[in-house]
Amino acid sequence: MSEIIVFLEGLARVVAAVGTLVGVLVGGWFGWKKWKSQPPPPINVKNSIVDSQVTNSGNTYNINFGDDSPGTTSKSVCSSIEKKSIVESHEENSIQPHKGARKDRDNALQTATNKAAIYYDRGENNFNLDDYDDAEKDFSNAMELGFDKAECLASRGVVRSRKNDFAGAKEDLEEAVYLNPNNARAYVHLANAYNFFRRYEDAIKHCNRAIDINPKDSEAYSTRSMALSALGQHDETLKSANKSYEIDPDNPDASMSLGIAKFQQGRWWEAIAHFSESLNAKPDFVEAMYMRGSAYSKVGWLRESELDFKKAFEIDPSFTKALAALGWVKFSQGDVPGALDDCNKAIEIDSACGDAFAFRGRIRYSVGCSRNSVEDINNAKDDLDRAVEIYSDCPHARFIRSQIHLQLGNKELAKQDAEMALELAKQDGNAELIDEIHRWLETFKK
Repeated sequence: MSEIIVFLEGLARVVAAVGTLVGVLVGGWFGWKKWKSQPPPPINVKNSIVDSQVTNSGNTYNINFGDDSPGTTSKSVCSSIEKKSIVESHEENSIQPHKGARKDRDNALQTATNKAAIYYDRGENNFNLDDYDDAEKDFSNAMELGFDKAECLASRGVVRSRKNDFAGAKEDLEEAVYLNPNNARAYVHLANAYNFFRRYEDAIKHCNRAIDINPKDSEAYSTRSMALSALGQHDETLKSANKSYEIDPDNPDASMSLGIAKFQQGRWWEAIAHFSESLNAKPDFVEAMYMRGSAYSKVGWLRESELDFKKAFEIDPSFTKALAALGWVKFSQGDVPGALDDCNKAIEIDSACGDAFAFRGRIRYSVGCSRNSVEDINNAKDDLDRAVEIYSDCPHARFIRSQIHLQLGNKELAKQDAEMALELAKQDGNAELIDEIHRWLETFKK
């Protein structure tokens, strides 16, 4: 009898253990499902150790993201060069004091004999209020009335770059550094203009000059990291971005540049954390929003990716690459009409939006292949031709166009595009695309 009791007690313990295991598995399943439906947890990188090494994978933040993800100061009057720049002031000070200061300058201009200095100060106030047109006029008036020409040109150059007038910014800033070779701020913003014109070697040279003058200039390091990224120098990109972040971790540009360096390596979650830092410091930083959306798409969080692209375009309707990227995310989710609508709208707004042509070309090619439609494939080629015309260094546009060339019987053109795409992918350090192109090139040997 006692043996039966012992047996039953043992059986009960086994049943209980099995029940517990089942409960854990079921609970774990529902917990996992809930986790998958939630946005990713925030990652605190403020105190993390930033690596100084980088692997050659991921995409560069240049202009194009063609794979499965869609994806760059002034002083108060008579103050020294060590004073905070108008850009830094814009980020750190509240708006209200600038409104009051501008009103004071307005009143002072009515009676002042030395109006040049007042125009210059009011230019700073207008800049800090994002009133770039009036700021540009004030710096011009100050210069005409005899205020320090190098300072006026440097400040007006910064304003023009904020207005996306990079040609005007470049002209002002080149003269500013000629007149004052020790103006670190002017060198940094001139480098930014050179980045826009893809003069990356010149941008690096001017950032280095700014760093020689002021080794603690966080913006010089972050601007340099962008140029290094575009040249495919990924080790140096990360080092420069790391230095910028080390100097000023609260600077949104510093966390942005470090996020881009991590994006290049395929370290998506760390990149997302840094882009989020930038957005916490500067909520309307559409470039950081675009990059975070690109990183979200890389980890499969398409809902978050779509929200970032959509919000970036809502904040800045001229930021058409965000709208094009939104279209690509829709296509990735099976919404072909919505994807084409977004790409079409981006092109309607900006006929030089290379991202929109590249994405629309890829969508049309996919649709053409699925429908066996020569018309769709030819339309896709037209789009990719335009994308390459705008962005000659876009590897994905050339790679897809290579496939179309071969499909249309142009083997020599197909091989040329594939070889060029391979070189560009190597420059970007995109290991995944490099492997894909290598496999594609093998077809030409058969």
